[in-house]
Amino acid sequence: MFKTKLVQSAEGRGIVYMLEKLIQHFPHDSFEITTEIPPKSVLEILRANAEVGTQWQLFKKARKRGLSLKSAFAEWEQDMEPIKRFRAAQETREKTFTGAITETGFTITRIIHGRNPFLATITGALQGTASGTIIKIHMKQDTSFTTLVTAWLLAMGAPVVATLILLFISLFMGEKIEELARGLIGVVLLAGVSGIVYGSLFIGFWHDVER
Repeated sequence: MFKTKLVQSAEGRGIVYMLEKLIQHFPHDSFEITTEIPPKSVLEILRANAEVGTQWQLFKKARKRGLSLKSAFAEWEQDMEPIKRFRAAQETREKTFTGAITETGFTITRIIHGRNPFLATITGALQGTASGTIIKIHMKQDTSFTTLVTAWLLAMGAPVVATLILLFISLFMGEKIEELARGLIGVVLLAGVSGIVYGSLFIGFWHDVER
């Protein structure tokens, strides 16, 4: 029984590892920003332009300063625009980003109206230097979205591989060219659809990055 669980665990790790490797081929970008502004001032600028604060952050804030959770929430509410899941098209906004900001970095996304699966998640790490701050930025698409697309591409790729194998077997067995051609058309169509979906990820991601 223990051995079975161990095998299942190993298989699970193998699947996760494969998905992580595939996701690495999805659109992403990394770069560094060097500024003379000290880390504390960088955080202040970020907080001024982002909706931040979660129940866990509020709890930690209350514990550190001796405030009740209610008092901490009231103080946070005065400084930050409340985080909203859905926004009306005509609604005005005071902030540009929404997410979480800590003393050493941040994870934010751009505030939009409606939903955008290509929306980039921006993760940053702050590194203080003698002359200012180095901000290490990593941008990628939402993990749940890329995982869903990866699973879909794998599901589309399996029939393509199976069809190619059958085509080669049929070729060696002397099947008619017409039957092989029909099978090849199906492979081309499946591969074409998968290519379009994969290409659209890069177009949507880089369009959002530019914005």
